[in-house]
Amino acid sequence: MAAVAVGVIVIRIPESPALWIGLLLGAILLVAVLIAEFIVYDARDPRYGTVATVLMGLALFLLLASFLTIQVLEVRALFAIPLTFFACLIVTWRLMKLVLPENRVWPWAALTGFIISQLALGLHYWPISPLRRGLLLGLIAYLCYQWTVSHLRQDANRPPFLIEMAVIGSLSLLAILWLT
Repeated sequence: MAAVAVGVIVIRIPESPALWIGLLLGAILLVAVLIAEFIVYDARDPRYGTVATVLMGLALFLLLASFLTIQVLEVRALFAIPLTFFACLIVTWRLMKLVLPENRVWPWAALTGFIISQLALGLHYWPISPLRRGLLLGLIAYLCYQWTVSHLRQDANRPPFLIEMAVIGSLSLLAILWLT
């Protein structure tokens, strides 16, 4: 997804020195992601925690960016819903594998992708801005991911977790509704 994101950005830069700078920065980002993926291959590596956190942040950012791109381009639902499903499936699978490398997480990632794609289908026909739709999908995907990881760790019903998720969800929803 990082390569696609870099490609989407770079192709929009007009031919100028800025294009070469964009290509150089994109290449550096892709090499950094490749090195980071190599580091997180071994969970015993002392750099694993830091690099995994950076990769998780990048993955969540790219997922949100893909949701926003699909919504802002106002792609027809026939194409938008499968794109949303696959983006969510792939990113949540990778996120879950970073946190729970020993678990089989494909079914949970597929369930998250299904939930998000169904919400995307419903929101597609609502008269709200594409920015708001994309942000709502990103928020719900994040909450589904967090709940799934906590469920697999068997601490999803702890009151602190439930309060944390309620606060994050409520404040984020209020911010989305107020700012967009």
